[in-house]
Amino acid sequence: MSKFIEGTEMKDLVTRVGRKGFKDKLGMKGRISMIDNKTGLVLAQMTNLVTTVGKAQAAKRWVGVTANPMDYIAIGEGTADPLVGDTALGSEITTGGGARAQASVSTTTNTAKAELTTNFTAPFDVSEIGWFDAASDGNMGARQKFGAWAVVDGDSVTWKWEMAFGS
Repeated sequence: MSKFIEGTEMKDLVTRVGRKGFKDKLGMKGRISMIDNKTGLVLAQMTNLVTTVGKAQAAKRWVGVTANPMDYIAIGEGTADPLVGDTALGSEITTGGGARAQASVSTTTNTAKAELTTNFTAPFDVSEIGWFDAASDGNMGARQKFGAWAVVDGDSVTWKWEMAFGS
């Protein structure tokens, strides 16, 4: 017959297990690669900031509350540092081949991947990138700012973004 745990026995159990209980650390860590398609060289690699909205979207997807996958990548010319409360890029590019577009997405074990090729038809100083769930507006799950990269008409860049869940 089972016995209920009461009083000091419960207090002792909480002390042994810890007030946080049994916890798995599910951190979200992203890595972005910027690749020059003419040379095949990796121009830059950086980590990203997962936004509050991105964490909320991951939790919603876990239980099937939202049907919108994070499958759009946008770039911009904004210079403000990313903050967890950001919901948009500072200055999103919408013309010249640099407009937000749907990425090819896939998963491997605990990693979500998105890949997008941008073929520029106008010059920009690209300095930020965001991962979204819609072709316009929508929820921004992650963002990063980097030193401005000057692109011109005819440049082609592939963005590879990997978001790992846990270690």
